[in-house]
Amino acid sequence: MYGVGGIGLVLWLLLASGLATGLRLAGGGGLLGTIAVFALGVELRGMTMDGVPLIAWRGTPEAGAQLPGGRLDIWSGQRSRSSRWPEQSADLQQPRRHWRQEVGAGFAGFALAGGEAATVAITQEQRRSYECIVAYDLRTGSEIWVYADSARFATLRAGVGPRSTPVVDGGLVYALGASGWLRCLAGGDGGRLVWRRRIGARAATWGLWASPVIVDDLVIVAGAPGQQGVPLSAFDRRSGEPRWQVEAGGGVPILATVAGVRQLILSGVDGASGHLTPTGMTLWRTSWPESDGVLPAFEHLQDGSLLFGGGRGGVRVIDVQAHVGAGGMIAALLWRALHLRPTLSAVVQVDGFLYGLDDGRLVCLDATTGFRRWQGARYGHGRLRRAGRHLLVQSEDGDIAVVACDSAQFRQLLRFQAVDTRRGWALPTVHLPWVLTRGTGEAALWELPELDDL
Repeated sequence: MYGVGGIGLVLWLLLASGLATGLRLAGGGGLLGTIAVFALGVELRGMTMDGVPLIAWRGTPEAGAQLPGGRLDIWSGQRSRSSRWPEQSADLQQPRRHWRQEVGAGFAGFALAGGEAATVAITQEQRRSYECIVAYDLRTGSEIWVYADSARFATLRAGVGPRSTPVVDGGLVYALGASGWLRCLAGGDGGRLVWRRRIGARAATWGLWASPVIVDDLVIVAGAPGQQGVPLSAFDRRSGEPRWQVEAGGGVPILATVAGVRQLILSGVDGASGHLTPTGMTLWRTSWPESDGVLPAFEHLQDGSLLFGGGRGGVRVIDVQAHVGAGGMIAALLWRALHLRPTLSAVVQVDGFLYGLDDGRLVCLDATTGFRRWQGARYGHGRLRRAGRHLLVQSEDGDIAVVACDSAQFRQLLRFQAVDTRRGWALPTVHLPWVLTRGTGEAALWELPELDDL
């Protein structure tokens, strides 16, 4: 594309610019030389979510290319782990980075093992031709164990590597790879494989982003939003044996209690549905024109009010209530807003107001009406999550920003460069004052100052 444009510019300069002959020849030669050096010296490595090309010098290794593929190190063996988080800083005024660690390619977040006393962070990475699940020491950033499987997901637009954050439950680690492998590992036994199952025969365009959902003795996964032919599937969480499947379309599965009924909500790009967790039976379903969001948003506003959507289609709030006569539930549209269009980011509700990224710009909406209260700074197609009484935003360029949950006005309290990336698509892990995030080939643990003092 750029070569064609450059050649066109050279032809215009030589044939139609009207400049003196010497200037035309000198300028044309210089442009041709520049195009040749550019074509031979650099290569296209990918694109941002908006389609901006990401250029790198030819021969520069991709993230994770120098890391070992996989080892079966024993958790309690030659690679020991710390018993606590790093020491907190006294009177911290600015964010402090405690460690930086080289990691493989991918956009998966980190799952913390051990609850409040967690000292291990587990994520997914692409290392050469291996899709890896890796455990890191939270205190030092050092690697504890790696499980490696021969699989690779890579496209120019969607990038390289897995993107679903693992789930840790009862000592077991559940991870859904970008190309569709659901794996269960024994976290306390060096990442030993317990079982694995393939979800769908073909990889989705953007890979699989949604995390598995653990419900009682089940682990439930769905195909990618818009992916056809991949059922909503439940497996026995310990043995991996299939328990049920429902043709529901792809989407993001979330466990919620709606109108007094605990159910699995499936949020997709062209509709949503609710399912009983023991059997997968469909309780309700609603649809809308397909949108282009990569990871559909969901937020449970109040008892029966659910927010769905993303991409150019905006968001909509659906009211779901029991229908006694029909023996199930019904869904009705309450309102729709085209000025909140998240692509990857969640939508967060705080005190009756919604906060989200509208095509990259942070906005605040009234949760009852959908009316916009304010527009804030632009962060690109990054990620957003709540951190106490504040919002934590990771920009597409790797910045971390702390924004007040203030419906009256936009107030950014803090912003700093956390990781080096042009694709800040990984969801940061927040355990205040700690923030664990990753960029292109690196992860970092940051300590934030006391947010109430900002």
